[in-house]
Formats: sequence, C-alpha cells, structure tokens
Amino acid sequence: MKPIIFLLICAMSVGSVYAQVKPDYVPCAELNIHLDGEPLSSKNKEKLEQMSAYMSEFYSSLGLDECLDVRLVIFKSKEEGYEYMRGIYPDKKAYQTTASDEYFKTGYGGVYMPASKTAVILGLEQGMERGLSVIFHEISHHYTRLLFGKRTPPVWFNEGLAEHFENMRFSKKKGWISDVSDFDRGKLKTMNMIGELEVEDLFDMTHKQFIQKLRNEGNMFYAFSHVAVVVLMDNLERDSFKELISRLVSRKTDEKVSEIVGEVYPGGLNAYKKALHEFIQ
Repeated sequence: MKPIIFLLICAMSVGSVYAQVKPDYVPCAELNIHLDGEPLSSKNKEKLEQMSAYMSEFYSSLGLDECLDVRLVIFKSKEEGYEYMRGIYPDKKAYQTTASDEYFKTGYGGVYMPASKTAVILGLEQGMERGLSVIFHEISHHYTRLLFGKRTPPVWFNEGLAEHFENMRFSKKKGWISDVSDFDRGKLKTMNMIGELEVEDLFDMTHKQFIQKLRNEGNMFYAFSHVAVVVLMDNLERDSFKELISRLVSRKTDEKVSEIVGEVYPGGLNAYKKALHEFIQ
C-alpha cells in the first residue's frame, strides 16, 4: 500500500504550562505525516493536531520564531520500520538484525534524524495510543534542537522535555498536564533512598554517559530527566525558563550545567533539590 500523506497546519491558541500566557506571536507548526498502512482515525488526527498546536505554542513562547516543518514517517509494523531504516543506514549495526520485541517493550520505538528533520515511528505493535505518544516525544526533539540552534542541548533537558510531551494528558480542569506515573515516582524514591538521585551528576552528564546509564540501569534515567524538567517548569516563570535556555545555549565549554541551573533557580540548587524531592514523595 502506498503511504497516505496529509498535511496538518496548526496555528490555534491553546493553554501552556505557564498559566495561560498568550504568545507574543502566532505559532505555526507544519507537519507532513506519512502513514504506511491504515490512516489515523479522526479521533487520533484530532489529538495529533491539538497536541501539535500545544507544543508549537509552548516552544514559540520560549523564543522559537519560525514555522516548523517536521516529517513523520509512521510504520504499522516494526519489520517495515527496520527495513526503511536499513535503506537509510545500510551499514548501521542497530538495524542489521530483525527488530526484537524486547527493543519495543522498552519504548525505543522511534528515531529522530535531525539532518533531515524526520521522525520515524518504527512500529505500532503496542497500539495507536503508544504510537502517538512516541510521535509527541520525537517532535519534541525536533523543536528542542531548533530552539538550541547549533548548540547541542543537555541530554537530560532534551530527553526530559520529550518525556514531558510523551506523557501529556488532557484534563478538563487544568488543560494539558504532564503525567508522572506512580511507577516512575516509585523508582525515583528508591534511587533517592539508596543515594543515587544525584542532581549534579544528571545535569552535567554527557550523552555518552547517559546512554551508558540506560544500558546499565534501564529507563530510570528517562524518568529522572522527566521529573527534573517538570520541577523546573512547575517552579520557574516563563521568563526565567527562557533565561535558563539562553544560558544553556551560550554557556562556555568549562561551565557546568548544574551551576547554571543553580544560578537561575530561585534559592539556588539546594532549593531545586528540595522541590524535586518533594515532587517524588
């Protein structure tokens, strides 16, 4: 079956995490959606449009002032997704073997390629809801990379924002909120009790170190990054959050991310740690 292509142009006004602050300009997100298999239902199309609009306004409110063109390639099965990726990266070891169920159980069902601004959903075996969650995660990576320009964002910040959008749900009372599961809170409580919830280590971690942590300790550091970002979003005004991003973009090579967060966060890093510990309780 030929891929089904439709265009979503999202420029509606929706609430942001910053107490219904109106953006300084109308956000615009243009998404080319390529589906291999059956098209999205009307309900899922609407959810994708609403979430895309919310994300567009969120990032626009942080200073992103350009229309965004994201290409999403969605495969119904992981075998088709892997075949597609092998065509793009014929020599990459990760795609030389058949996609394993274990790989998808851990949630690694999506790939983002910044050079082509393409997000690929490798399979929908876990259902459309999970597939849409992965889509939101991958689109967030695209927006965050544009926000940081030529500078690579700290891995915890990039993944934390992506996890935030992956775990969004709509509340009639509060609008879009980030849902941190009881399971993830429990994992973080355990890390805290055994002395492994080290904020400075997370903030100053390299991408290589982060990947190694995932290999050794599973998805716990995705949860840690998620909560770390949510605590910042809950306790920083929009201008302070923008200042944090500006400082991260312009930071010097020898300047630690943890020091920047401590300088921007009200009360310093110790106050941030207290807020984080209270959040996971």
